Amino acid sequence: MKFTDKKFKFLILSDIHTPHNMPIWTESFISYAMESEKPDLVVLLGDNTAGYYKGVTKQNNITAIKKIVSLLGDTSFAVVFGNHDHEGLPTMSESEAKSFLFSVYSESKNCLMGQGDYSLNIKDSKGEKDIFSFYFVDSGTYHKEGGYAFVGPAQLQWYKKECEKNGNLPSYLFQHIIVPEVYDLMHESRVPQKGYTRGQCIRNKRFYKFKEECLISGAMHEGPCPPDINGGQLEVMKEKNCTVACFFGHDHTNDFVSDCKSIKLIAVPSPSFYTYGNNRGIRVVTIHEDDLTRLDTRLIYYNDVMKDKPKSPLVNKWGISKYERIVRRKAR
Repeated sequence: MKFTDKKFKFLILSDIHTPHNMPIWTESFISYAMESEKPDLVVLLGDNTAGYYKGVTKQNNITAIKKIVSLLGDTSFAVVFGNHDHEGLPTMSESEAKSFLFSVYSESKNCLMGQGDYSLNIKDSKGEKDIFSFYFVDSGTYHKEGGYAFVGPAQLQWYKKECEKNGNLPSYLFQHIIVPEVYDLMHESRVPQKGYTRGQCIRNKRFYKFKEECLISGAMHEGPCPPDINGGQLEVMKEKNCTVACFFGHDHTNDFVSDCKSIKLIAVPSPSFYTYGNNRGIRVVTIHEDDLTRLDTRLIYYNDVMKDKPKSPLVNKWGISKYERIVRRKAR
């Protein structure tokens, strides 16, 4: 990968949650973004496939992945897994399922994905030297003591060594589940208040609002769901002092850009109509060769650019999977 005319543009698609038969609205939205933006890279930020759903098979997983890849055309892409991707292969262990999914993505000549945690470098416009790094981290699924998994010590050691190997270049980090420190950027209330959102996971009995100085753009539409246990990932990133921003999915409607002690924590909403949302978006990021620490990001929102919308308000808000469950329940 290299800069072109001193710019490098990429799209982030998170929580596509697609089954083997991708909803037409999701397909059209991704196609629109690819055609209008013509990115140099696409990052799939986890929960790319629907995980477990009634009737899912190994072939369904292959079909779903091939559908996503087909929408990316000749554009290179990188992938991290979320907490649901492996669930669509219930007869396999998590590691077996991820290895299988990796093999399917890797069949594409445009796949830059590594197995597990990996990094990619971008060369300057002349193609002579690496000047920027991307780190892709598997944030795991669930922790044995409850809550979501966290990035562990071995992964943090890998990150530190990889930063050193890459010369501590300015970098971005991509993973599915956000770090717990996002709640340090917020005011907390014991009771509901205007402008406050209920927290999630171990914080679901409190209400939160971003501190004005910490919110750069966007909003918190739902309480973030980080791990209950803090594994120290953000502290390690601060120590290395080369990661400019981190991009997270997992929380489908959040679209904020926040400032956490000089590291930007950035939420990527879902573009999918197979899962809840109604704030469906695709994040666009442009890196500038003349100022590698400049953050240039915006969102394409489905409701702003696509005319064709589901007629059912329930599908609009909750996606087809929820709609189907409710319809089936009523039919019994």
